[in-house]
Amino acid sequence: MDENKLNKLRKISGYEAAKFIRNGFVAGLGTGRNARCFIDALAKRINTENLNITGVPTSEGSKKYGLERGIKIKDLNDILNENKKNKILDIDVDGADQVAGDFSLIKGYGGALTREKVTAKTAKKFICVVDETKISETRNLNNPVPVEVIPFAMNYVKLELEEKYDIICDIMKKKDKDEIFITDNGNFIILADFGEISNPEELEDELNLISGVVENGIFAKRKPDIVIVGRKNGVEILKRGQEIKND
Repeated sequence: MDENKLNKLRKISGYEAAKFIRNGFVAGLGTGRNARCFIDALAKRINTENLNITGVPTSEGSKKYGLERGIKIKDLNDILNENKKNKILDIDVDGADQVAGDFSLIKGYGGALTREKVTAKTAKKFICVVDETKISETRNLNNPVPVEVIPFAMNYVKLELEEKYDIICDIMKKKDKDEIFITDNGNFIILADFGEISNPEELEDELNLISGVVENGIFAKRKPDIVIVGRKNGVEILKRGQEIKND
């Protein structure tokens, strides 16, 4: 599918997600192209309806994008200091790199996986917005998993993953450049290709036990409550418990 058609699908899912926003909400602002479409739609609602919304960005890129569109921005730490609650965001809207039939996700190709996971876990409602190409062709996740690591441990973690799981790993590079991608946290990302992942919750836990790993891009323990899929024939809104099908 060409990029123009994909952008249309991203827009309809992002604009549908913006309908869940209510005046006074504190909202997580995801990272990536699908999330930016939501931010565009949110900014439009804020401006036309004079809504009081606070955005909590999951990356420096989303922070800049939101500020440029007039969204009031606050850091997650400041929000938590003010409220002292674990589940304090009213909503978090973010994209995904792959969605399985049971709502498990792979996220992090944009490099923001750690902040994205923390933000999702602090939200009362987590909405995932995607275009139909992000839906897994099987029930299971099977895309490479981003694993954020401290720079000192990059080669150790890479070798540990390759030996333990008999897989090949790559170091994530900047787009169109032969330079290592550095996250907003100052870390590197390893892309680990496990093939078909039959037990994502177990793998999510295992990866985080490796010394030097900060976080990984499997979202199986904090699945989205709602997945909004932009499709060629319109938008599909699914609640957790409903199986997502690849058409």
